Amino acid sequence: MTTTMQFGFSIPSAVFLAMLFVPNIMWARHQPEGYAEIPKIENPAASPARLQWR
Repeated sequence: MTTTMQFGFSIPSAVFLAMLFVPNIMWARHQPEGYAEIPKIENPAASPARLQWR
C-alpha cells in the first residue's frame, strides 16, 4: 500500500503568514519622513556593519 502526500490549505497558516507580511508591506509603503537619512547621521561606531568576527 502506497501513501501519497497531500498538500492542503490551512486557514491558520494563511492567517499567520498574513500577520507576518501585512505589517511589513504597510511599513515599506508608509515609512516616516526622514527615515532614509537616519543612517547618514548615525554614529558609525555603533553600526553593526563595522562588527567583524575574527
